[in-house]
Amino acid sequence: MSKRNLSLPLMRLHPPIKLLTYLWLLLTLFQTAQTRAKPTRHSTTALKRGVGQKQGQDIGAADTPVALVTRLPQTNQSLARLEYVMTQMVNAERAKVHLNALVFDSKLANVARAHSAEMRDRDYFAHQSPTPALRDPLDRYRAFFGTTPLIIAENIYRVWGSPHTPSENDIKTAHSALMNSPGHRENILRRGVTRIGIGIITNRNGDIWLTQMFSEP
Repeated sequence: MSKRNLSLPLMRLHPPIKLLTYLWLLLTLFQTAQTRAKPTRHSTTALKRGVGQKQGQDIGAADTPVALVTRLPQTNQSLARLEYVMTQMVNAERAKVHLNALVFDSKLANVARAHSAEMRDRDYFAHQSPTPALRDPLDRYRAFFGTTPLIIAENIYRVWGSPHTPSENDIKTAHSALMNSPGHRENILRRGVTRIGIGIITNRNGDIWLTQMFSEP
């Protein structure tokens, strides 16, 4: 059986043979003020236009320069199919409550996938990137598109354990976990958004880093 952990992302767990699912909830809501609101504990982030404007910043830590990667195309066709499958799952949930279907935006998916890859490569799990210019979902959107969206929201998910090939069952498990979390569910069923980008990254072990981004340009 797989297990889920809702504690702080800095906690390190050492799974035995069975697959261990790690799901951290970090919800950040930004109000229409000039300063950023403090996040509560959910792995979702929602931002609106005109909130928390950022000034120009140096890229990467002062002692460890990091290349600014704002997008990452999907080169694995199996993972591309899983991203599509999850998009269909999201739209099926939205249809149940009479919400508009979301259009899969490949450019937004590239932004989401870049965040998934950075979480894997820099060994962290959070909406807040250690790269200053890409600090939060709004920063990452602006860095690639060069514009500020009306709405941007983000869910992140991670699973790791024994070696395996990521499959549709993994995506079903991820989707179920997200829908059973109030913060994630709110983003999946968010009114006002029209586009979705899903970025899935894995490693040789088959561990998964997944980022969902929802937007209204």
